[in-house]
Amino acid sequence: MKFDINPAGTPLRYPRYERVQSRHGSTAKMLQALGLIKPKHRIKRISELASPFEFALVPGAEAERALDEIGELRADCTPVILGDPETAAKMLAPDRASLGTMPTEPDRIDLDRWIAERLNDLKQYGIEPPRGPWPDAPGAKNRELTSLRSLTASRDFLPEIVVALVPTTEPGLLAPYLRYGDWNDCPSSAVHAAIARRWTGAYGATPVAFAGDVIECRVARPVATQEQAMELALEQFAYCPDIVLQGTQTLECLAAEILGSQYWFFWWD
Repeated sequence: MKFDINPAGTPLRYPRYERVQSRHGSTAKMLQALGLIKPKHRIKRISELASPFEFALVPGAEAERALDEIGELRADCTPVILGDPETAAKMLAPDRASLGTMPTEPDRIDLDRWIAERLNDLKQYGIEPPRGPWPDAPGAKNRELTSLRSLTASRDFLPEIVVALVPTTEPGLLAPYLRYGDWNDCPSSAVHAAIARRWTGAYGATPVAFAGDVIECRVARPVATQEQAMELALEQFAYCPDIVLQGTQTLECLAAEILGSQYWFFWWD
C-alpha cells in the first residue's frame, strides 16, 4: 500500500471541536445527563503540533497493514498506532517533557511483587477479582484492533490513523518513550514496560496501539488452556481492573475471552 512517512518535526494537523448548543434546551440537557444522548460537536478550527516522531497518516481500514509494512521497511524503530489525529495530538502534546527520548533504562520492576501489592491495594479499597462460573457462551473475542474504529453505533473505520515510528527496536519500551502512564489507576511507564516484556516472552504479545487511554496488543502465541487463561486473567486484572469491573464482570469471563484470542485490549478511565 502507499503511504508517506513524514520526518520528525513535521506538523500534525488535528481538529479542535466545540459543543453545539441544542435547540431542545432543558430536555436535551436532562437526556445528556442521563447518558441517553451524546452532545453534538463541530470543528472549531484545525490546529497543528510538531511531531517528535516520524509518522504516517493512513486510513483506519488499512492501518494494521501499514503497521506491518512499516515494521518490515524500518528495522531501526518500532511503529505504533496512536489513534486518530486528535487522539495522537494529545499523546504528543509538547508539554510532555523530553517525549521520544530514552536517556536511561527504565527501572527493572519485580513484577510478581508489584502484582501482589497491586491486588492487596485494591483489596484495601474493597475491590477483589469478581468470580463466577466458567461461561457456557463466552463473550465475543477481539478479532481486530478496536482503536481503529469509531465509537459510534456504526463502528466504522476511522478515516485517518496516525502510525508513529518510535526510535526503539524493543516494543516493550514504547510506554517509556511515550511517557505513558501514571494517571488515575494507570500504572507507570516502567510497569507497562515490565508487563510487556513478560507477556512478549510468554505469549508473543506485542503492544501495537497506544491510543489515548487504550493499549492494545497482538498475540502471536495465544493462551491455549483454561488454567493458563485464569492465571493470565488475574495478571490482567491487576494491570487493568476496569476490563473486568466495567467489562467482563468476572475473572472467568475475562479468561474465556482471552483463551485463544490474538488481540488484547486494556483501558484506563
